[in-house]
Amino acid sequence: MIFTRNEIRFLRLYKSGLIVPYKNSDELLSRCDIQAQSINDALFNIKQRISDDDIQKCVDEMKVIRNWTLRNTLHFISIDKYIEVVKINNLLGTWFERIYLKTDKEKASYEKAKSVFKQEYLIDKQMLLENGVIKSHITNWQGIFINLTKDGLLLSKHKKHCISTKGNFPNKENVTRTSISDLAIYYFENYGPATLQDFCHWSGLKVRDVQNLVNIPDVRFKVDEAKLWYSTEDLKLRDKFLKDKIKIPDCLILAKFDPLCLGYNDKSWLSGKCFESDIWGRTGIVEAVILNHGEISAIWRKNGKTIYVKPLSKKFNKIRATAKKIFSDNFDEEIIVKEVQNFENI
Repeated sequence: MIFTRNEIRFLRLYKSGLIVPYKNSDELLSRCDIQAQSINDALFNIKQRISDDDIQKCVDEMKVIRNWTLRNTLHFISIDKYIEVVKINNLLGTWFERIYLKTDKEKASYEKAKSVFKQEYLIDKQMLLENGVIKSHITNWQGIFINLTKDGLLLSKHKKHCISTKGNFPNKENVTRTSISDLAIYYFENYGPATLQDFCHWSGLKVRDVQNLVNIPDVRFKVDEAKLWYSTEDLKLRDKFLKDKIKIPDCLILAKFDPLCLGYNDKSWLSGKCFESDIWGRTGIVEAVILNHGEISAIWRKNGKTIYVKPLSKKFNKIRATAKKIFSDNFDEEIIVKEVQNFENI
């Protein structure tokens, strides 16, 4: 094995912007995918990775949008990546097509939704209902909007309305599907060293669909005996780490659905097997975490003005004071940090 676990940890944290921050949100979002199921959690995770806190300004100016991309889940993305998002969605397919577009009535409903998005700029759910779109189409985990993105019609999704591409997106580039190899190159450059199984977990693709990746004609990548794909840049970064030129921070705090927790099939590098059930729940929830030197030492939740912290190891004792300061720096209101044994009734 070429890389030790600590070296892998360093490289992944570094590429994620958690060791040396990216200059701004645009630079970050060109390299890292921030899931946006909760706006506040997504904004928190972005702010941990940028030196210039410009994210809200970029959202207001529509330089950053919320759209469905990897695994057909909602993400904050740069508007410049919109075409690529459409291509990826076309590659993945959706459950909405399989389940909700079977009958003539359902197909007609979706055509009516497409018509609204072609004619209007701002669309809310009531507008869709008034135009004959079936109610179930807009109440089933937003699947209709994933499909509208696939068709190049939905630019961004907000809490109360959608923004269509009508009159707002000048790039008329053909939205054909991207290739699996192109998607893999992006992943291994920005998330590696990693395995093909990690890539499948991150992208939502099946292992059988990516077997041809072993023949990618790309001289930037090699595969070690542990089946980790790595690049020459990874080796250069590792050398800096080994010479103590760059170190892993003592304490890092990440909100729910952070890309580090979503990006890999094998999670032992981050948590150790004994903690996995505490962080990755059966219902699909991924907990907010506190890292000590890149390893998970606690999980946390915010309820009102209180941060509830559940320590998972004795390592948390070393970073307790630092964690409290980071929480104070990241929330405008005065907060209380309270340690608990479990999250019941929170």
